Amino acid sequence: MPENLGGTGIDVAKTANVMPFASPGTCDYQESSACTAATNLSLPKGAGVNLPSGTNTPGAGAMPLVVTGSPGATVSYTVAEGSGYTTSGTGLIGATGKFGTSVNVSGFPDGTITVTATLTLNGTVTTLTGTMGKNSVAPPAPTASAPAWANIANSSLYNVTIVGQVGAIANVVLSDGQLPVVNQSNGMDFVGSNGSIVIPVDVTGLIDGPLTISVTLTNGAGNSYATTLAITKDTVQPVLSVAAAPYVNIANVSTYQPVFTGEDGTTVLYSITDGTTTLTGDKFFNGSNKWQPSMVLTTLKNGPVTLTVTETDPAGNPTVVVTNLFKDTAAPAGSFTIAGSLINGVLATSNPTLAVTLAFTAPSGIAQLALSSNGGSAYGAPQPYTTSASVALGADGLYTIAIQVTSNAGNVATFTKQVRLDRTGPAISYSLTSPTNSGSYDVGQLVTLTESASDVDNVGSLVAVLDGTTTIASGIAFNTETLAAGTHAIVITAKDGLGNVSQTTITIQVHATVAGLTKAVNDGVTAKKITSTTISSQLLSYLSSAQTALNAGNHTSAKNYLASFVSLVTAQSGVTINAAYASLLVAWANDLIARL
Repeated sequence: MPENLGGTGIDVAKTANVMPFASPGTCDYQESSACTAATNLSLPKGAGVNLPSGTNTPGAGAMPLVVTGSPGATVSYTVAEGSGYTTSGTGLIGATGKFGTSVNVSGFPDGTITVTATLTLNGTVTTLTGTMGKNSVAPPAPTASAPAWANIANSSLYNVTIVGQVGAIANVVLSDGQLPVVNQSNGMDFVGSNGSIVIPVDVTGLIDGPLTISVTLTNGAGNSYATTLAITKDTVQPVLSVAAAPYVNIANVSTYQPVFTGEDGTTVLYSITDGTTTLTGDKFFNGSNKWQPSMVLTTLKNGPVTLTVTETDPAGNPTVVVTNLFKDTAAPAGSFTIAGSLINGVLATSNPTLAVTLAFTAPSGIAQLALSSNGGSAYGAPQPYTTSASVALGADGLYTIAIQVTSNAGNVATFTKQVRLDRTGPAISYSLTSPTNSGSYDVGQLVTLTESASDVDNVGSLVAVLDGTTTIASGIAFNTETLAAGTHAIVITAKDGLGNVSQTTITIQVHATVAGLTKAVNDGVTAKKITSTTISSQLLSYLSSAQTALNAGNHTSAKNYLASFVSLVTAQSGVTINAAYASLLVAWANDLIARL
């Protein structure tokens, strides 16, 4: 036990008539009311009286008394217990400002002793009072209480509450079961005027496991019997794991089920909050160390959500796991576009690889997308979300493009759009004046071509071209007198609204008859391509004779007349007959001669 504790014989012997009883080193617990109430009394003008906190039988014959004040002041003091026990004396404050003496109170009974000191200087009187106790009986055993567990939270400040004799010194010793040398931690203080004291003890140096608390009280007359308590120290946090889906979504918002795994005998509590609304639950782990609560999180706002799980073991040690979640119960929103042209109310394209531009959003962000060309009956493999994608189409036709969008939270939305793939030019149809010369067109025949085309994506243009140079208007006749003898091609070209082109080629034959040549001569005269009536009459005469020979079956004679026709036209080419027209007449006649 410390030597400089008030109320002990040793303390009185060491400090009597030497130092003020309240000087440093004479009271270990300045904050204790048992120390300060009896020994620290200060009054104005620098005067004060200091007394020990108590005395006992060995020290009662020389109780120390120190009065402080102004040097030169006279001191008159009285020591009394009740009205039947009194002793007094006088003295003078010395140059150091102190007056010290010892008082014999051995005849006083146990109880409270009052000391009154009067200081007089230059007519000014100052009265100081103080009290102390006298005791000659050892204190009874104390009553002690303490938490059943020393844990992480309280091991550095483990409080032991002692109830016992006022003014007695309480000594607390905690020991563990360490071998071969037991570890100990202790604390000490005075029992306060209310009969109790709380003594904090640092038990961090003791090992986890059973601890023993021993409490004794001490006063000037001796020690009490020890009171013991058994507690347990446990400063190990319980093991806790939390498995929780990172997102609260449309599918699980009403049945969100994280899994908490801890230790048997612990209590697990969770709280989940969006910053405004908080939901809680708890469970005692009795035989099972796993809990999968089903949480209804419909009242929480979309956005960040914090899940805090706390497991507390019987010793009160907590383990806290905080998991940051995100709530998103909104389906992805947005749209997509396909490169193409809107024709007849339908998006159309000639490109079998569709270029798709996407613009989708979700509170949790977009994770992936899947593409379908058959309206969602089957999707391609999911792919990370980007703002552009492509879809490959097959045969021409109408397709329903479906895009399945999945947010990071797992919410799914499907968007569709129709597109027509058309890589075929318009369907072309036509009608043409029938030939009159055994499948061939005679010279001077009027030929009419009527063409048309149809296409699901409209017909942008339709053109018929004869022999690659001459455009033929639909429904307007052209004269074969402009065509040389032989084969001619009419190409009909159609283009639709997407630029797809189709063509149809018509092949015709032009072969003159004698009648056709006759019409050509007459038409040449009318058109002033033959300017001499004499020449035209001679040409017509040759043709008439040729026709008569043919009618008689005399092809040789007919060829001779036609040869004469060719000779005359050739001779008059550029003279009385237009040179270009003469070339046509010669070609037609020679073609006829070759076929007879």
